[in-house]
Amino acid sequence: MKAAWSCSERLMRRIKTWLKNESAVLTLEAALVFPVVASLFLTGIAVARKAEAKLALQAALSDSVRTVAAHSYAAKAAADDLPADIAQLFDSQLFDASGERRKEGFFQLVADFVWEHADKRILQRSSLRVTAVEIPDIIVRNGEPYVEIAAEYVLRPIFPFGSYRIVVRAYASERCWIGA
Repeated sequence: MKAAWSCSERLMRRIKTWLKNESAVLTLEAALVFPVVASLFLTGIAVARKAEAKLALQAALSDSVRTVAAHSYAAKAAADDLPADIAQLFDSQLFDASGERRKEGFFQLVADFVWEHADKRILQRSSLRVTAVEIPDIIVRNGEPYVEIAAEYVLRPIFPFGSYRIVVRAYASERCWIGA
């Protein structure tokens, strides 16, 4: 029993002398505080990048929708003057036999159009995806005359110990003027 007591006494004395040494305390303090400060710093950077991407995506969608809405009257006038066979060709490219809009190429086309209005210093094309598009039928004039685009952008923040994804979503809508 005495040997065990003396061993723990020696250990306590060593710890006390180690704690009295200023450099050891500073090392211990830095080892405890640095991971917390570093994770707060990286989280702050991730939040700032998310806000920047959200603003850039919203601006790109708003500009794209505004451009389509502004040119909808000219598209309507051009569609009125199209020969029937060209109008059928156009409809066969956009719509399938049941009248549903083909989505596979259409969303890609809209994503490319949104990309043309995007701030390329902030956003990357490979992370941009259009999730929904609504355009008015300017030939038949059924439905509401609104252009709507919804998109999402995937951010991959720099975090150690894992790969995380932050998905930023945005939506824009504008009323088209297609005449009376």
